Amino acid sequence: MDGPIIDLGKAANWKVIRKAKKRGYITSEELDRLLPPETATPQQVDDVVNQLTEAGIALVEVEEHLGSHIDPPANSNEPPD
Repeated sequence: MDGPIIDLGKAANWKVIRKAKKRGYITSEELDRLLPPETATPQQVDDVVNQLTEAGIALVEVEEHLGSHIDPPANSNEPPD
């Protein structure tokens, strides 16, 4: 893959990244939308997760039965989505 891993030309991708930065975390589901498993290699996913971590954004696994609702980190004043 020669180009950028995440297409930052898409407004939807910027929205996900801004939301994750504000909350301090990104869900595994959101990451899969940014980096579809069928197009990104495991190394590319690891690289992006490392970059997100360095930017203060944690990766949070979400159980299937929880849907899109998860509790925010304890240090956050953000309401859940």
